[in-house]
Amino acid sequence: MISWDWAWILEYAKIVFTLLFLARFSIEDYRKREVNDPEVYAYVAGSAVFYALSTLIIISNLPPAYTAVYTALSITIAPVLFTLLYLKGLMGLGDVYVATGLSLTFTYPVLFNETGLPGTPAIAPPVILIILYACASIIIYSAGKALHILTRHRDMLKNLSLTEKILLPIIAKPMTVREYLETRFLYPLTVFEEEAGAVKQKIRLSYDVEKEDYREHQARLKTLVEKGLVSPEAKIWVAHGIPFLTLLLLGFTTYLVLGDKPLTLLTPH
Repeated sequence: MISWDWAWILEYAKIVFTLLFLARFSIEDYRKREVNDPEVYAYVAGSAVFYALSTLIIISNLPPAYTAVYTALSITIAPVLFTLLYLKGLMGLGDVYVATGLSLTFTYPVLFNETGLPGTPAIAPPVILIILYACASIIIYSAGKALHILTRHRDMLKNLSLTEKILLPIIAKPMTVREYLETRFLYPLTVFEEEAGAVKQKIRLSYDVEKEDYREHQARLKTLVEKGLVSPEAKIWVAHGIPFLTLLLLGFTTYLVLGDKPLTLLTPH
């Protein structure tokens, strides 16, 4: 039997490991909305090792059903959810790998009970709560950004459909064509199409970071500017993307502080 004393050491090692990698990923995600593949693979490999070590401790001290239930919940829900979002073009493949790594590293909440880590001991699978806290951060972030746009760029909402008026302030931001051409890793939601020497403008509400290259969008737009068909001072909607790995780091640190306390407050006693 492996002593719970090893769990105390293991859990703190997992926290340090995760904080270091998530901090690195969050910086890269915030700057350019992508992460370095070898670093992501290293993180997933390390997470698999931590999962194996945690499982050895759990099966030495608890019934097999505990291992089976939490493994099934943790290693299916988060990766499957992120994979579906990836297939819809709503996030990158790196996000899927990082979510999978978190699922492997923090599969069993009972270790938090035994080690007395900061925060309320959790009952729900840790990775689920981490993602929920990250999603709450996304809602707050998006709401604040949308409010700013509604107060500063109300003119950009004219002649848009109701759906576009609701979604664009949340998923994009206005900027001039000149400003957009000087950016990196941003995707235009205002699209210009040249037909018979004239330009038609349309709005889209999604883009695919895996299939599109922002540089191609900029090259086409630059050509239209050089032809005099589009003004460099024209305002367009540009999707900057939500730095989900940055907010995932925030969700993780929130989990370390709160555990599942918000859920217990909502549960009748």
